Amino acid sequence: MKNSKQLIYKNLYIIFLVMATLSVKAQVDHYIETDQFSKLDTVAILIDNNYSFQEVLSNDDLEFTKKTTISVKDISHYWIKCNVATSFAYDKRFSIWTNPMFDSELYYFDEDNKKWQSQRGGYLIADFASIPKYISCIFKADEPTTIYIKVNVKDINHSENELETSIYFQNESIIKANLKKDFNVWLITIAIVLAFLMYNLYWYVLIREKVYLYYLIILIGGIVYITSSSFFMHYFVSVKSINAVILTDHSIRHKLPFFIHTLFGAAVVIFGFVQFTRAYLKVKNNFPKWDKFLKYSLLFFSITQVLYIIAEHFRWINPSNELVPTANNLIILFILVLILIIGFKGYTKKTRESIYFLKALFLPIIIMLGLLISMMSTGDNTGLKILPNLAILSITITFAIALVAKVNLIKKELSTEKFEKQSIVALNEIEKERNLRLEEKIEYNKNEVAAAQHIKLLMKELHHRVKNNLQIVSSLLSLQSFRIKDQKAIDAVKEGQHRIEAMSLIHQKLYIQDNITQVDINEFITDIAESLMQAYGYDNNSFQLQINVNQELLDVDKAIPLSIIINELITNAFKYAYTTVKNPKLSISFSKQKAQASLTVEDNGIGINIDDWKTNDGYGKELIQTFTEQLEGTLSLSVNKGTLFKIVFPF
Repeated sequence: MKNSKQLIYKNLYIIFLVMATLSVKAQVDHYIETDQFSKLDTVAILIDNNYSFQEVLSNDDLEFTKKTTISVKDISHYWIKCNVATSFAYDKRFSIWTNPMFDSELYYFDEDNKKWQSQRGGYLIADFASIPKYISCIFKADEPTTIYIKVNVKDINHSENELETSIYFQNESIIKANLKKDFNVWLITIAIVLAFLMYNLYWYVLIREKVYLYYLIILIGGIVYITSSSFFMHYFVSVKSINAVILTDHSIRHKLPFFIHTLFGAAVVIFGFVQFTRAYLKVKNNFPKWDKFLKYSLLFFSITQVLYIIAEHFRWINPSNELVPTANNLIILFILVLILIIGFKGYTKKTRESIYFLKALFLPIIIMLGLLISMMSTGDNTGLKILPNLAILSITITFAIALVAKVNLIKKELSTEKFEKQSIVALNEIEKERNLRLEEKIEYNKNEVAAAQHIKLLMKELHHRVKNNLQIVSSLLSLQSFRIKDQKAIDAVKEGQHRIEAMSLIHQKLYIQDNITQVDINEFITDIAESLMQAYGYDNNSFQLQINVNQELLDVDKAIPLSIIINELITNAFKYAYTTVKNPKLSISFSKQKAQASLTVEDNGIGINIDDWKTNDGYGKELIQTFTEQLEGTLSLSVNKGTLFKIVFPF
């Protein structure tokens, strides 16, 4: 019995709560149940006749009529009255805006100060016209809040169509969070574009290439475009005017002043885009007919953009007219297709510039087409606000990569082999000069036994100077490598540097030792091998180096060509032999038997392809064969779990 009574009381309590909730809802015009966007379509309307708020509040003869649309023909303001309640358990501040969102004044009763408060909001009274000033109100959790809104419709009271009377609500913190997120995205995009702009501005000042200038124009236009399309142009420009009209579906179509800046930014981007294409692909020389199409399309586009911007500024174009912006977007689409066609024309001719250009164009074209389709289907890009940023970022990054590729392509056209040959010619001249001076000194003093020590000192000084000259050449090559971006060219310069250092090592040893005509073979081979081992990133823990020498001294005339040969064979091993070897090993042997000497260099690498070696016409092979012939020796090659080179020459 007791349980039955408790059940009855519980059900009555639930019914009471439901009835109370329904009672509260019956007393309000709008019930907010979410922090997200909320809309009230039917509101109580009063046409204004220069009424003060006190008159509207206290005059019972002024009646509000509930409507969903209103004719604003020849009126300046109208009043809205509504009661708003929330389903939240605590007070919340909501932003409120009306249709139109030009200039609205909100009145609400401040419970804390026990008086009516007012605040204005909208585009026309904001600090800048790009982002409206939202009006806000705190809605109580325990009771409905009555608000009055005075709406300014002066800018659209020439329209014949009726206006939709709607009020919109959203949690103020959400609006602020969205604005902050949009600002951060804009700021990051601007920072990236500015970084690329400053870097490439430096290169343009340095080399004065037009293609860099047009790239900079794209970036400048991109900054203006994304700043305007992200609604942040108000940080730089303040304009308070709105071009608006009421459409047949009772909605408002308005274009804010920032739209002109967006058009300008887009026009600058397209201009730079076209000129970049013409300069990068040398369209005028390679495709003269297509260049005319591109040039006149750009001229037509530029003229239409100027006329469009002027017409928008002076409000000669009805905002509801979609024909002009659609035609404008179609012109841009035509230009993009034209650029793609020219890129593919270059690709059919197998020009490397066209390959790099098409790769750089792929992502920006996809994003720009998506942006154009979005704008032509919806009239704006608010549904995909991130697209302008992505479009500019993709152009910024991919075109920068294309510029780097073009510079590298130019560098590749400079023959690295020619540079190497010039270096060897210089080395030969230095060596000839050394030999000539040495011969002159020896001839001059050969009959002067008393001057033997003087000759020795002169020869040591000569070796010292030759060593210094070789080190200067090595340093010049090192400096040159820092200015080269192409990896193949860098490698070629480094190989030349190793060759010079190998020759310099001999003269260094001749300078510091008493014997000026012979070098210690073991020391000289060890120094070359260890120097190259370190240059290619190996040490004694990761590499096994074995050197076996049964001959102590070697004449300098044979040591110099032998140093070049040893340098080339060891370099080849480090470059190609150990790509898949876990425990790399290199064995170098030098021995003398009777009137012959033999040099062997053996690795435990993957093994060289003998057929490829025979047909190879590389510069390293040419050096090995040339200096082997200079030693009057023979070269043999075998492969067995690695590669073994053997050179036998008269000693």
